[in-house]
Amino acid sequence: MAVRAHRTFRFRSGDRTMVDAITAEPEGLVDHLGHRGRLSATLRAEVDVDGPDAGALRLVSTRVTVRALGRDRSLPSVLAPRVTLVERFDDDADVQRVSLVLSAPVLGTLYRYEGAFRYEIAPDTGRG
Repeated sequence: MAVRAHRTFRFRSGDRTMVDAITAEPEGLVDHLGHRGRLSATLRAEVDVDGPDAGALRLVSTRVTVRALGRDRSLPSVLAPRVTLVERFDDDADVQRVSLVLSAPVLGTLYRYEGAFRYEIAPDTGRG
């Protein structure tokens, strides 16, 4: 069983939709990215207890796997990108706040974004 999501990001250059499915596995949460899930990230989930992000959910990737030729291959840690996502509910604005940093061991920060959104829960239509 998976929690499937279609997230539409509105950038100045145009909208982009991210498709993924998150499963609970013995090693942790696994985020299968894309329609076919060929790229997966194992995530460690934490909740910040104090500080400015108290109560926030923090997801940190611990392994990245690529499915190729019918086999899963974990990227070596020296090559694997690292994702750190922090999400919390903002009571005053009635929105979820999210920040994400994608970094690489040798190169540093590759991508970063922060934003706000509201969830919409809809039945799975089987379209992806």
